[in-house]
Amino acid sequence: MRRPPREPRRPTLLAGVLAAATLAATLAATLAATSAMLPAQAFARDGAPGTAGLTDRAADPGDTPTAVRRAPATTVRSAPRSLHVVSVPVPESVRGTRARWRFIGNDQAPVLGERTGRLEGAMRDVLFTVRIPATAPAGVQELGVVRFEAPGRATTDAPVLLDVQVVRRVFVSPAGPMPVVPGGEIATVRFDVHNGGNAPDTLQWRVVPPHDWRLLSTFDRPVVLAAGQRLTVAVRIAVPEEAGITSASVRLQAMRGAEVAAEAEAPLEVTAGVGADQVGPTVTASAVSAPGTQDGLAGWGVRVAGRLTEDITVDAQTSQAQGLTPLGLTAMTRVGFFPMPLNAAVAGPGWRVAGGIAGLTVSELSGIGVTGSGFTAAVDGAGSQVSAVAARPWTGAAGAPGGGLYAARVALPVGGRRWSLAHADLDEAGPTGRQLVATSLGVEMPTRFGGTLETEVGHRRHRLGSGVGASVEWRGGHAGTDVFLRAGRAPGGTAAFARASEDVSASVSRRFASGFELAIGGFRVRDDGPSGGSLRNAGAQLTPRARLGDRTWLGMDLRTTGFAARGPTLGFKDRDVQLGLDVQHQFASGLSFTSQALGSRIRRATILGDGTRFETEAPRGQLRAALGKDADWGTAEATLLVERSGVGSGLPPSQSAVGVRVRDLQPVAAWPSLRVGLDVQRLVVGQSTGGLIARADARMWLAGGFRLQAAIERNPLLAVFGGGTVVGALRLERSFGVPMPTIMQPRSAVYVDANANGRRDPGEAGLAGAVVRAGARRVVADAEGRFRPGAASARDVALDDRSLPPGWSVGAITRDAATGHVRAVAVVPGAGLEVLVEVVAADEGFDRVRDVDDLDVYATDAEGRAWLAVPRGGQRWTFTDLPPGTYTLAIGSERLPEPVILRGPAPVVRLDGRTMPAPLTLRVGPRPVRLLPLAPTGEPSSPPVVPVPRSGAEAQRGRQP
Repeated sequence: MRRPPREPRRPTLLAGVLAAATLAATLAATLAATSAMLPAQAFARDGAPGTAGLTDRAADPGDTPTAVRRAPATTVRSAPRSLHVVSVPVPESVRGTRARWRFIGNDQAPVLGERTGRLEGAMRDVLFTVRIPATAPAGVQELGVVRFEAPGRATTDAPVLLDVQVVRRVFVSPAGPMPVVPGGEIATVRFDVHNGGNAPDTLQWRVVPPHDWRLLSTFDRPVVLAAGQRLTVAVRIAVPEEAGITSASVRLQAMRGAEVAAEAEAPLEVTAGVGADQVGPTVTASAVSAPGTQDGLAGWGVRVAGRLTEDITVDAQTSQAQGLTPLGLTAMTRVGFFPMPLNAAVAGPGWRVAGGIAGLTVSELSGIGVTGSGFTAAVDGAGSQVSAVAARPWTGAAGAPGGGLYAARVALPVGGRRWSLAHADLDEAGPTGRQLVATSLGVEMPTRFGGTLETEVGHRRHRLGSGVGASVEWRGGHAGTDVFLRAGRAPGGTAAFARASEDVSASVSRRFASGFELAIGGFRVRDDGPSGGSLRNAGAQLTPRARLGDRTWLGMDLRTTGFAARGPTLGFKDRDVQLGLDVQHQFASGLSFTSQALGSRIRRATILGDGTRFETEAPRGQLRAALGKDADWGTAEATLLVERSGVGSGLPPSQSAVGVRVRDLQPVAAWPSLRVGLDVQRLVVGQSTGGLIARADARMWLAGGFRLQAAIERNPLLAVFGGGTVVGALRLERSFGVPMPTIMQPRSAVYVDANANGRRDPGEAGLAGAVVRAGARRVVADAEGRFRPGAASARDVALDDRSLPPGWSVGAITRDAATGHVRAVAVVPGAGLEVLVEVVAADEGFDRVRDVDDLDVYATDAEGRAWLAVPRGGQRWTFTDLPPGTYTLAIGSERLPEPVILRGPAPVVRLDGRTMPAPLTLRVGPRPVRLLPLAPTGEPSSPPVVPVPRSGAEAQRGRQP
C-alpha cells in the first residue's frame, strides 16, 4: 500500500528565530571583515598550501556537510605593501544561475570589500581586492577559497593562493661607542646586522681593515638570518704599535655570494696611551744580523718620526752596515733593511727642510733627477712656491773636484697664471759626470678649450756647448677621456740633467660606460751622448681593456719599439713587436685568476765602423698564470711561468718556474701576532734543472713591545755572490714615544654634568676614555677625566661624541676668563623614559588592534633628531638614554598589519637629566581604511620622523624604520 506524500512542514517560531540569528551573525561578520587585514601570523611560513585554520564565517549551523568540488586555484603574485585585484573565474557548473558566492578564509584575511554576493546575469569573474601587508613573508600560501553554491548544483570551492615576492633587504650599522685603544693592543669593533627582508638570507662577512693591520677574527662559514632577525658581529683587529695617534675605520661587508648586500664603517681611535699628555715623535731602533754569513751582527737603524711641536713634524732615519759582503746585504734585504746615510726632514705649515739625501727636480730645462748629499728646502703658500737645493753629488772621479749641485726655483701666481723662474748650476765632476748651467722661465695656465698648458723656455750651457731649450705640455680631458701631449728640446740631453735632447710623446685614454677602456700612445726620443754618439728610440702602444661580466676582465697590449745607438766605431739597431693578452677573473668563492701571455719578435742589427752589418731575428713567447685567494687566515697564490726564446735573442732557449706563495699566515691561534710567509719555486733553465728556490719569513710581536722579523732562503742563484746558497737574517726592533714638554700648559678635564647646570659641582666625577681633539692632536682623558689641550686655541678643542656612552651628549665648555684656555668639558648623561600604549575602543567598525607591540615609538627633539625606543612587551616601550631637552613623541605603524593613529595631541616631555619622569601613556586607535598612493614595489614608505644614528644602548643605531 503506497503512502500519500507528506505535506511540507510549515515554519515554526523557533525556526524563524534561528534563521534570523544566523542572518544577523552573517551580516555582522561581513561588516567586520570589510576593512580587516591579515597579520604576519596569518601566513603559513612553511609555504605549503592548505585549508588548515580557514573558517567558513557564513556557514549555517544547520547545513548538512556535502561533497565539495575543487576548481583550479587562482594565484595572486604581488610584493609586500601592495594592493592586488583578484579575479576568480566562475565555475562552468554555476554560470548563468543566481548562485551565491562567498569568500571563506582566516578571520582577518586581507580582503577589502564584500566577501559574499550573488552572480548576476552572465557574470564570469568574481572580483575583490587583497592587501599584502608589509610583514608578509615570502612564499606561497593558501589565502582562502571562494565557494560557489546554487540550488541543484554541486558546491564548488575555488582556492586563492597568495605568492609573495621575495624582498631582500639587509642593514649594517656600527654598534656601541667608538673603540679607543693604544697602539700594539687588540681592538674589538662591533656591528649590528638586521635582515629587513621578508625571507631568510644567507650572508657571509668580509672585513676590510686599515692597510697593514692584522685581522684576528675569522668568518669562514655563512650565516643564515631569518626574516627580521638581528645579529651583532664582533671584529677583533690588532692595532700596530707604529700606528701612532690616528683615526681609522673598519669596514664590514655583508656578502650575498659575490654581491655586497650591505656595508658600513665603524670608527676606531688610536692613541699613544690612555691618560697620556702631549706625545712627541716615535723612536724606532732596530738591529739586524745575517746568520750563516761572515758578517755576524751586521747593521743597525734608527728612525724618529712624529711631532716636535703642535705644528712641526720630523722624519729622520739612518741605516748603517759596516763591512757587509754582497751575500750578507742580500740576506738583510729580506727583512727590509737597506743601508742609507742619515736623512732628516722637518716640516711645518707650508714649509719643509730636508738634509742628508737631497733630491729635487728644478724644472724640465733647469735640471731633473738632481740627487746628492746636502739640503733641500721648499715653501708653499697662497699659490706661491720657493724651492732650493744645495748638495754634493754622489758621483765624481777619484781625485777630481767634488763638484756641486746648487739650484733654486720661484713660482708666483699672476693674472690667473702661474709664472716660474729657475736657475741651476749643477756639476757632478769627472769626465763622465753630468754638467749644466741653465736659466729658464715658465708659465702654467688654463686653456679656452679645457685642460692645462705648461710651457718653459730657457738657455742651457753644458759640457759640449750651449743652446736654447723649450718644452710644451698639455693635459686635459672630458667625460672619461684623458689626453696628454708633450714636445721638448733640451740641448745636452741626459748628459745635462734633461730627459733627452729632443722628445715628442702623446697619449689618449677613454673609459666607456660599458666598462670598455682604450688607450693609445706613441713617443719619439733623440739623445746625444757626450762623446759624439747618438741614441734614437721610438714606439707606439695600443691597449684595449674590456669588462666581461661582473668578475672578468680581458686586456690586450700591442706595442712596437725601435732602438738605435750609434757610436764612433759601432752601432746597434733593435726592432721589437709585442702582443700581450691579460685575463683576470674573480670567482664567487673568493679565488682570483690572472693570466698574461706575451709574444714578441725581435729584429737586431749590429753595424761596424766600416759599414758591415750583421742582422738576427728571433721570436719570444712568455706565459704567466696565477691562482690566488685572499682570506682572513692570509693570502695564498700558485704561479706558473713558461718562456720560450728563439736563437739570436740572447736569452736561454727555454725556462720555466712553478711556485706556491703564502703570505700573512697565522699558524698558531693562541699567538695572533705571529704571521708567517712561505715561497717555494722550482726553476728549470734549458735542458738542466736550475734548482729549488725556497724562502720562509716570520713576523711576531714580543713582550715589552719588541717586534721580531726572521727570514731564511735557499737559492742556487745566490752562489754568484760566493759563500753558499743559503742565507738567513734576523731583525729586532722596538718603538717608543718621546713626550713633548708641557710647560705652562693648563690641565683640563672632561666631567659628567649630572645636574646639567653647565658647571662642575662637587662630587661630579671625570669621564675616563673620552677622546678630545685639540687642533690636529688627539688626547684621551685619563682615569680621572684629565687631559692637556696643548697649544691649541680654545675654539679648536672639541670632544668626539663617538667616544661617549650611547645617548650622552656634550654640554657646556668652560674657559678661563683671562687666558681663554679650556678648563672643563661637560658631558651630560642621558635619561630614561618609559612609555605605555593604550588601545582605545574603535568607532569605525573595528573591534581590536592586533600586534600592537610591533609599533615603533619615537622621541623627536627640538632640532628634528629622533631616538627609537626599545619594545619591552606588554605594550611597554623604554628610552634608555635621552639627553636633556624637550621631546615630542610619535609612532610609526609601518610594521603593523593594520595602521593606527594617535588619539589626541602628541605628548611633549621635558627631560632635565636628573630625574626620570613618570611613564607616559600614548592612546592609539585604528583608522578607517583608505586607498593611498603605493610606495614602489619592495620599498618602505617614509616614517613619520627621520631618525639619526644616536639612540639608546639597547636601541638599534642608525636603523631605518
